[in-house]
Amino acid sequence: MALAQVRPPDKKEMEFVKISRKAAVMTIAAFVGLTVPAVPAGAATSASATTGIVNVQGTKHVVPASLAHRINSGDWRGLSTADLARAGIHPNMPFPDGTKIQVRTGGVHTDAGSNCVGSVCTYVFGNGLYVSNWDTSAMNANGACTYAVYMVAGSVVATSNTVCTAGQLYVYANPYHDFGNYAALCNAWTYLPGEPCEIVHS
Repeated sequence: MALAQVRPPDKKEMEFVKISRKAAVMTIAAFVGLTVPAVPAGAATSASATTGIVNVQGTKHVVPASLAHRINSGDWRGLSTADLARAGIHPNMPFPDGTKIQVRTGGVHTDAGSNCVGSVCTYVFGNGLYVSNWDTSAMNANGACTYAVYMVAGSVVATSNTVCTAGQLYVYANPYHDFGNYAALCNAWTYLPGEPCEIVHS
């Protein structure tokens, strides 16, 4: 279904809370019953003083500590495509259920729970824990090639294809999905500053 066909939720229906990524991670840590994706058998799950963990679609990737810190911090400026690939992050990764991210320029919608940090904004449409649309935009001043990253509770769950256009970029997804109570839905764009989050709750 095209984004234009989705009825923006009434303000009374919105149950989203603006929050920074750091606060989102701390909030999630405080809730014991949150579902965490299963880790495939044989996958590396621990880090040492020189390594760190990046969680991508339920798989924990062990990478150098400095790289894990940079990816998990939300500031992806200066990270190369090769850096992200080392952590299992690639463009055009669909959601686990196969939902793909759709890309277009301009047309940002503001009738949603929204939050902006740096050059990046997150927009969430839905009611309570149900999310019908999860969109993100970014201002790409110099036209560097970039792609959008979707994260839930600190784990990368999907990415858009690569876009090499200057100006306002906009991508959207139609997950039609209930997320866990107090799940942090966050976005980042490669090479661009900012990782805003929205917390969904009943």
